[in-house]
Amino acid sequence: MNTTDEFWEIDGVSLHREGWNVISLEGRLNTPPMRGDDQTHAQVPGEQWMPKQIGSRNLTLGMWMIGVNNDTGYSVDQRRQWNDNYRFLSRLFWQPDREFIITRRWLLTDNNGIVGIQVHRALGQLAAPLAPAMTGRTRGVMTVDIKLAHPFFYGDEEVHTIARDTPTVVHNPGDYSAAWKHLYMHLVGPLKNPRLANTTPNPDVWFKYNATLVTGQAVTLDIDRFIARSDSVLFTYPENNLDLTPNNKGVLVSHGGAYPWMGLQRGDNNLILTTDSGTDSGHVEIRFRPPYL
Repeated sequence: MNTTDEFWEIDGVSLHREGWNVISLEGRLNTPPMRGDDQTHAQVPGEQWMPKQIGSRNLTLGMWMIGVNNDTGYSVDQRRQWNDNYRFLSRLFWQPDREFIITRRWLLTDNNGIVGIQVHRALGQLAAPLAPAMTGRTRGVMTVDIKLAHPFFYGDEEVHTIARDTPTVVHNPGDYSAAWKHLYMHLVGPLKNPRLANTTPNPDVWFKYNATLVTGQAVTLDIDRFIARSDSVLFTYPENNLDLTPNNKGVLVSHGGAYPWMGLQRGDNNLILTTDSGTDSGHVEIRFRPPYL
């Protein structure tokens, strides 16, 4: 049972319960830092501005923890219950060999003006010892420092289909470009040397798969990992832990306009799929998760 409709989770476990709770907005609301510096030149005043890259970030959750049952709010033995609660949270946060999933549920207005709880997820790891300051034998307060090596939260997956020679607007509702995580391009034949371009950025961002896909053939591009895998059956996305590394056909992909093969900038993106054959009836399916601050 959660004590609020806006709450945080670690690996599916709520941090807003009867036995423990997050108490402060300070530390958990911040923007990622930027890496890189502007350049100085001899005999030139000031500095030359340079674009920056996004760095990792830290979140700090201020919490209290008491010796009560998380479901009932009561306990026969508060001392034992506090010990059990602390051990449970320690095992939840202290995971040296992996990143845990941190989920943020908060009340927002979406791009259509609809107000509701939006769910965003990131990967994080405990960045400092979990050491409660005791305000009694069965009550303690603590700060939970979490490092996000990859700095963004991600929303639910969106799916868009683009037919050949059909300009299509794909909206990225996130706070940053969708290019670095959770972006997949699924090309479905028949397509001869298909080329997908995003004409909204300047210059255009595009990729071309330099091969022919006949009816029944498909290839999926994992943009983050520069991997392309061809399949004769409908593809299961790596969100389901499918390894794309075998049979990588990335050498068949050419691209331009940006470092990644493709990207969706924040807001509207004008996309068009072209091929070397005027009779191709295939399409590209775009799957992405919007990145949020």
